Amino acid sequence: LGKFKIGKINKQVMRTYLRELEKKEGYNPQNALSVLKPLFAFAVAEEYMLKNPTLKLTCANIRVHKSKDENEKVLTKEKQEVFVNFLLESNYRCKYAYLFLLGSGLRIGELLALKVEDVDIDKGIITVNKTLKREMHKDKLVDVVGEPKSKSGNRKVPLTELALMAYKEQLEMFRVDKIKISEKDVLFPFIDLRTKKIKSKKAIENFRSISTWDIQFKELVLKCKELHPDFPIITPHSLRHTF
Repeated sequence: LGKFKIGKINKQVMRTYLRELEKKEGYNPQNALSVLKPLFAFAVAEEYMLKNPTLKLTCANIRVHKSKDENEKVLTKEKQEVFVNFLLESNYRCKYAYLFLLGSGLRIGELLALKVEDVDIDKGIITVNKTLKREMHKDKLVDVVGEPKSKSGNRKVPLTELALMAYKEQLEMFRVDKIKISEKDVLFPFIDLRTKKIKSKKAIENFRSISTWDIQFKELVLKCKELHPDFPIITPHSLRHTF
C-alpha cells in the first residue's frame, strides 16, 4: 500500500490488496485487516482521508502456510549439541534461560513469566499458566503478565533432563551471587550478556520486553556462528520448533 497516497486508498484498493495477501506464503489477510482498521480510523479522525476504506470489509481468515525458511529453522540433533555445548562452555549468565527454552518447548513469553514454584521436580512437570505480553495502559505500552492467549496455553510440560539441569544451574547461579530467590520470584529474569555477577536482586526485578530478549538471543547466535560458521541464524521460537 506504500505506493498509494493515503487519500487514494479506497475499498477497491483494499480488496485487491487483501486478495494479493491470500496468495502470498506466510501471510494472513485477516491479521492485516485487524491492524489497518484502527490505523485508517485514526487517519479519518485526523482528516487525512474522508472515509475508512476497511469498514464493512471482510476477508477469508486463511490458515497461514509457513515459508520454507521458517520450517528449516529447526535444529538437527548435531546442531542442538553444538548450541548446548556452546552455551555451557560460555560465561554468559543468561545461558540457562535459553537451555531451559530448548528443553521445555515454551514460548519466550511463557518462559519470562515462569516462577520458581512452577517447576515441580518431584512430579517432573512445568506448570504453564501465564505469559508476558505488551498491553496499552494509560496510553503507554507496558509489559504485563497475563493469561496465555488461548485455553490450550494452560498446560503441564514434561521436565526434561536438559530443562531440569538448566533449572538447577539457574538457582545455583543465584546462590553463588548471593541473591535470595523465593518460590514466588521469576525464574528467568533478564541478565545482560556482559553481566559477570548479579550485584543485587533489584537489578533483575523488572521485566524486559520480548524484543529485548530476541535482540540478545540474536547476538548470542552470532557469537556461536563465529565459532561454528555453518550454524543457522535462529530465533528463540526456533527452539520451540526444535522441541
